[in-house]
Amino acid sequence: MKLSYNKHLSIVNKEKLITIDQCKKARNNEVSLITHGHSDHFLKTNDLLSSVETKKLIETSFNKELEINTFFKTTEISENLFVTPLNAGHILGSNMFFFESNVGSVLYTGDFKTTNSLLLKGAKPKSADTLILESTFGKEKYVFPNRDLVYLDFSEKISKDLKENKLVLIGGYSLGKSQELIKFVNVYLKETPTVTNKIFEYSKVYESFGIDLGKYNLMDLDNNSKILILPNTLITKEFIHTLEKQTKKKVKAYVASGWNHYRIAESIPISDHCDYVDLIDFVANVNPKRVFTMHGFSKELAKSITKELGIFSLPIEEIGKKNILDY
Repeated sequence: MKLSYNKHLSIVNKEKLITIDQCKKARNNEVSLITHGHSDHFLKTNDLLSSVETKKLIETSFNKELEINTFFKTTEISENLFVTPLNAGHILGSNMFFFESNVGSVLYTGDFKTTNSLLLKGAKPKSADTLILESTFGKEKYVFPNRDLVYLDFSEKISKDLKENKLVLIGGYSLGKSQELIKFVNVYLKETPTVTNKIFEYSKVYESFGIDLGKYNLMDLDNNSKILILPNTLITKEFIHTLEKQTKKKVKAYVASGWNHYRIAESIPISDHCDYVDLIDFVANVNPKRVFTMHGFSKELAKSITKELGIFSLPIEEIGKKNILDY
């Protein structure tokens, strides 16, 4: 088994090529594993292998049925190479992948979250020789407050807005974050939010897999909703001005995100990724021989892992075509 990295992870085993989250067309001898349904992790022309939930979410993105094979348990993906999907806690159907062969084990996290949310259980560590770790928030300054306390504080803010007769906008990714926000509004505010069409479609997929989101309405010009949940990209000065003019109400805008760089909306620290502390704790519990960080603050996190845990670690982009298992 040989592992290399060039914008995505590739595994060569017995002349078979296995890739993960690649965004280019697959070749005939190739199997493409997909960790989750966000659009930057797949291409519809690929020969894909994913969870059944991810398949449905991808089909919803493209509004058509696609030829995607699904699996939910340990599978021999190539001769003497086994892969096991593990809950990643990122969005519905998201998986980490655990590989086992006669040369050792590899845990590939993809985008993941170890804390529980209103909808999903967090990812659990699994011992492995090699850990390939996402590092979106892999810098020491990214430490998120307790999620339950965030929910409580956020609900108090919105309750105040509603008492002041303001229209509340909450921005979040259409897939994943928005479904959690729907549940949040139902549970903490006892209100029925209005959502955009794509959020509505993804929410129906969540419900088809037994996840109760509560009540929500599809956006309508005649709808008198107090709370709108919509993609971050729609929260602009122009949109807010138009809403205020149409509704004759003041608008209060929020964005649920681990990032705090939105000028026209207040950031609420609700993330579908691990923060710095979660990442370090996860590595300690996996206890690998080597760690390769990817995405986000990969260089900073790799240095921290080596310094704090004494485990060999490098940003995966520095490996290139070399065999990761040679390190």
